[in-house]
Amino acid sequence: MKKSILLAMAASTLFMSAAASAETYYVRNRPFNQVMTSGGEALVGTESFLRALGMHWTLEGANKVVLTDEVAADPALPSGSLTFAYGDNTEVIETSRRGSETYAPLRPLAKLAEFSVTANRQSGIVDVNKARMATADERKMASEVATQRQKESQAANDAWRKKVDDMKKKRDEEAAAEKAKGNSVTAASTSTGSDTAFDKNGLEKKNAVPKKPEKPGKPMETASTTPSTAPSTPAPSTTTPAAGDKPKEAAKEARLEVFRCDASPDYSTGTVTVTGEVKNMGDAPSKSVNGTLTIMGPDQSGSATNSSQGSFAKPTAAPVTKKQTWSTQSVTIPPVAAGASYQFTRTYRHPSGNSMPIGDINSMFKLSSTK
Repeated sequence: MKKSILLAMAASTLFMSAAASAETYYVRNRPFNQVMTSGGEALVGTESFLRALGMHWTLEGANKVVLTDEVAADPALPSGSLTFAYGDNTEVIETSRRGSETYAPLRPLAKLAEFSVTANRQSGIVDVNKARMATADERKMASEVATQRQKESQAANDAWRKKVDDMKKKRDEEAAAEKAKGNSVTAASTSTGSDTAFDKNGLEKKNAVPKKPEKPGKPMETASTTPSTAPSTPAPSTTTPAAGDKPKEAAKEARLEVFRCDASPDYSTGTVTVTGEVKNMGDAPSKSVNGTLTIMGPDQSGSATNSSQGSFAKPTAAPVTKKQTWSTQSVTIPPVAAGASYQFTRTYRHPSGNSMPIGDINSMFKLSSTK
């Protein structure tokens, strides 16, 4: 008997410690205490939580719970694998019996009932409020924006390929011209049968002295190409190099360009994932440079629930068009080899969670240096 009492006390202590949470929960702006954590996941007393949401339910069969906004029987809920249904939403949720009530994971149950869960890590407060549902116009806008982004991405890829092909063609033409120029100089300097004198640069000498006729009684003088006046120091030559002389190459340098910066919103979680790519279009490796990533979207006021419409009223406002800067982040681009690229991914979470405004969400990336 004594051992049973001790075991019961230990089990009660364990349950109470599991039920204790360092976070404070509010459901529809009212404190909610039927919360416990298990494996880092918040569990709520299912019946108490549904009542706090202002909802009712009925049971169909042994394990299907149908939620409704109307008054219903609200029977006791069993534990185990239950199918919850609300309107067009259906979710299978694993529940467990804890004490006198059945507990279920907070987030999937709230999402099924079209409520958002927003956690503030600094204050330790978790708010559960009615999610802002997208209107037909907003869903249409989101679809049109996604289609436009796809077209812009395809156009950017096509423009990039054309740019690379044009640069390669230009370099090939310049190399062929240099080669042809070198062959021409070689042919001129090695030609025979001509009385014209050429200097070391392959150009005709204008000061060459012609042969003089032999005078009687004197040996024949050798024709000289030396000018009669004392030679001065020649100026640096700006003519074409002679055969065998390697032409001076232009200094190689890096040239970084932002190839793409795409924002992909996930309205079910309230997150925006940005994928960016920077390419080195130069002919030398770049240095490590910094850049600024800016994420922009509809005004955050568009995510607020209109309290005058009631908790379950559908919003009737037109799609939000006013935009603002949601986030500004610094991104470091490491050295990039010539012709190579560097990709990066950044994630932003909107403070409204799955009530994030629906509309034109985009991003841009600006480099502090292109070298």
